[in-house]
Amino acid sequence: MKYTLLIVGILTSNILFSQNTSEIVDVIPDGEIKEEQNIEAQKYIAEYLNNFFSKKHERINGFYLVIEQKKQNNRNTLEIENIPFLTSKDIKDIMLIKNGDKYPTVSFQFNNTGTSKLQKATSKNFGNGIAIIIDKEIITMSMISSDIQDGKFEYNSVLPYSETEILIKKLK
Repeated sequence: MKYTLLIVGILTSNILFSQNTSEIVDVIPDGEIKEEQNIEAQKYIAEYLNNFFSKKHERINGFYLVIEQKKQNNRNTLEIENIPFLTSKDIKDIMLIKNGDKYPTVSFQFNNTGTSKLQKATSKNFGNGIAIIIDKEIITMSMISSDIQDGKFEYNSVLPYSETEILIKKLK
């Protein structure tokens, strides 16, 4: 699971750390890019995200906002809020949808209270993330690109159907 989360983290890193790569890469007078600094930035991002996703997060099961904290030294960090904005009390239904033979799509439908919380969180946090934490581990993290008004949230699991089902039952 650690390596799967690393892959997911690296894929999202270009979006979450978009300012890092564009600020660190220097252009020399003849227009060539100094690759060494870009490689250094990418190594930092990969190492940081591996540590971020693989460590235990002392939080209860739920949905958390993840905010990118901008640093002057181009070593931005991701901060998970201490309290989930959505919990099992806000979930009306969870469905696992077979998506091929192995990995399901997880579809959440939130109740009225949850729908309101999701809409409020997503409308004010474009570019930040939503992490689902179960058993003190991030099982997925999606970037907020639009506000969600219909109370539906989906993600494609990177775990086999049976493992995803076990984890999701912990949110019910």
